[in-house]
Amino acid sequence: MQVSPVRYHKVALALLCVAVSYALLEVFSLAIYYMEYGTGFSFATEKQHRLEAVGEPQTPTSNTGTAKGATFALHPYLGFVWNRDAKTPWSELITPSGLLGEEDPYVASRDPKKAIVALTGGSVAERLFVSSRQVMRDKLKNLPVFRHRKVVFVMLGMSGWRQPQQLISVAYYLSQGGRMDMLINLDGFNEAAFGVHDRQVGMYPTFPYLWNQFFPHDYDPNDMGQMAHIALWRGLRRQTALIATHLRYSVTATTFWGLLDHYMANKAGSAEAGLQTQGKPLPFYLAGPQTYSTAPVAAIYDMEGELWKNSSLQLAVIAKANGFAYFHFLQPNQYVPDSKPLSEVEAEKYYQPALFRADSVVHTYPIFEAAIPQMRAKGANVYSLTQLFKTTHETVYADACCHFNALGDARIATAMGNQIMRYYKNQ
Repeated sequence: MQVSPVRYHKVALALLCVAVSYALLEVFSLAIYYMEYGTGFSFATEKQHRLEAVGEPQTPTSNTGTAKGATFALHPYLGFVWNRDAKTPWSELITPSGLLGEEDPYVASRDPKKAIVALTGGSVAERLFVSSRQVMRDKLKNLPVFRHRKVVFVMLGMSGWRQPQQLISVAYYLSQGGRMDMLINLDGFNEAAFGVHDRQVGMYPTFPYLWNQFFPHDYDPNDMGQMAHIALWRGLRRQTALIATHLRYSVTATTFWGLLDHYMANKAGSAEAGLQTQGKPLPFYLAGPQTYSTAPVAAIYDMEGELWKNSSLQLAVIAKANGFAYFHFLQPNQYVPDSKPLSEVEAEKYYQPALFRADSVVHTYPIFEAAIPQMRAKGANVYSLTQLFKTTHETVYADACCHFNALGDARIATAMGNQIMRYYKNQ
C-alpha cells in the first residue's frame, strides 16, 4: 500500500512548523533572558547557576546529622564536605575525600610528573574551579615549576567554608601525605559575613556555616515549621535543577527554570531568616563558647579580621615549611563601596544589602585590606582584588550574595594568573 505524496507533504509541513515554532520560542527566550539578567545567554553561567541550586546545604532531618539525599555530609575535622552518595551534576569531580578535584590529590601526589595546584576558599573559589580553572592553567603552565609536567587542579575548600576551615583542610591534607606545588586561596566574603550571623543565632562566630542545622536538637513547633519550609524550598530547588540539567541545551527550558529558581531561592531565604530570629538557646555542642555572645558587633568585625589574617599567615608558614608556593587573594564583592559601576541588572537584582549582610562587608573588608601590608611583611603573598571591576560596566555578578557569572569568574582567574606570573618574573 503506497502512502500518498500529499500525506508526506503534510507531515513534512507539520514538522517544519514545529521546528520554526521552537526556533522562534528559543529566540523569544533569549530576549527574556537578556531583559531579566542584562546579559546574553551563557551556558557556562547557567551551569554555575544549577550547581549553586543543587549544592545548597540541605536542612538535616535525621539523627545522623545529614539529610537523606543532602549534598553536604558532616566531616569530623573539616565541618562538612560533599556527600559522594548524593546525585549532583558534578559528581564526577567529587574525589574520595569529598572535595572537588580533577584527580584524587592523594594519588596524584605520588606521581612526580604531576604538578598539583590546590585552590581553597568558599563557594566563589569553588565555582571558579568549576568554570575557569582552564584559564588559570593556560596562564601558569609555562612556569618553570610546571614545565614538562601535567598540571592537576584540586580543591582544598568548598561552598560555605570560611577560615579556619581552609587552614585546617590544608594541614589535614598534608598530614596524610598529600603534596602540592602551589596553593591559591580566594576568600573574603564568608569571613566577613558569617561571624555576625553566627552570633545572632547563638553560635560561636568561627563555627562552620549552618552548624546549628547539621544536628538535631530541641526546636519549638515554630522552629520545626520554619525548618520544614527551608527543606521544602531547598529540596525543590535541587530537584528542579537536576531536571534542568537534562534540558541544559534548551534556552527556553533553562531561562524559565532560572525564573522559577529565583522565586524558590527567595522563599528559602525568607524561611531561613525566620528561623534565625526565634528558638531556644542552642546547646553547647552547637553554640560553643559564649565569649562573644554579648560583645558589640564591632568586636566581631575585629575578631574576623584577626582570624582572616592569622589563618593566612599560618598557611604561608606551612607553605614555606613544605616547599610549595602560596598566594592569597581577597575576592571582589558588590558591597565594597565604589568597587564597581553596577549594571542595570546588578543594581536591580544583585544588590540587596539588607538581605546579604552588606554591613559586615562594609566594616570588615577595610580591616582585611589594612592587614595586607603586615601580612606581606611577614612573608605572605596577599593581594586585594576588590577593585578588579572598578571600571567594568558589564554584568559580572550572578546573584545578590557574592557569586560571579562566567565572565566574572574568567576575569578573576585571569587576574590571579597574571599576578602569580608577575611574582615569578620579579624573583
